[in-house]
Amino acid sequence: MRHRGTDSPEPGGPESAADTTAVAANDLAASREKLLARAPGELESAALREAWGQLHERWLTEKATEIGVTADSGFAIVATGSLGRRELVPYSDLDLLLLHDGLPVETVRQVADQLWYPLWDANIRLDHSVRTVAQTLKIAGADVSAGLAMLDARHIAGDVQLSARLVEAVRRQWRSGLVSQIGRASCRERV
Repeated sequence: MRHRGTDSPEPGGPESAADTTAVAANDLAASREKLLARAPGELESAALREAWGQLHERWLTEKATEIGVTADSGFAIVATGSLGRRELVPYSDLDLLLLHDGLPVETVRQVADQLWYPLWDANIRLDHSVRTVAQTLKIAGADVSAGLAMLDARHIAGDVQLSARLVEAVRRQWRSGLVSQIGRASCRERV
């Protein structure tokens, strides 16, 4: 990347997009507005998409640490949808799963409230759920749309092993479901 000076990033380059994400944890709404104000003249669409995703991921990661969603907490924040695919763009909703390993209901409620309310207060459209791995698998198995969304699941913060268990189980469930669907279809063709 070319620099105009020793410390001056090229307009619209990755370094300048990252500068906006650095303030994400302090005020997500203001950071979003600042990034959008820059976008028309300084960022191409791919750079805006990348910066927009980084802004939200950084906020989620820092918020997770603040509210105790850490590696050994029994919680994980999992992105699905466009954030899970790293395709989040302005005006998209944020698809998030607060995954837990069967913690007490009151503990789960407190952590969920501390995560969801700041997003709602910032007027961020949120498609969210709070579940265990087993609950998520049950929903994903019963609802094709939910199952497809879980194929995009990606760990954001917290217990990475909990997220990995979910991702592996969802993919295993999806593959076995496809095999059974193919098997039923081929049986019908023979009849």
